[in-house]
Amino acid sequence: MTAYLAEKQLETKSIAYVLMIFVLIYLPCLAVIAVMKRETNGWKWPAFTVFYTITLAWLISFVIYRAGLLLGIGI
Repeated sequence: MTAYLAEKQLETKSIAYVLMIFVLIYLPCLAVIAVMKRETNGWKWPAFTVFYTITLAWLISFVIYRAGLLLGIGI
């Protein structure tokens, strides 16, 4: 039972750190997207920014989470 609880606590710490990393990297506020649309006169660059930042945040979070599991540390 203790090992199970310790594993769940480690997973919770890892998830918390990865969530913080994701939030730091992902989509800027919608006001920034609106200004980008107005400045570029189209949706091409704002859409690219949304897609790029969410994808980048997910990939970095995934790598950090898996690296923490692989190394057996709570990150």
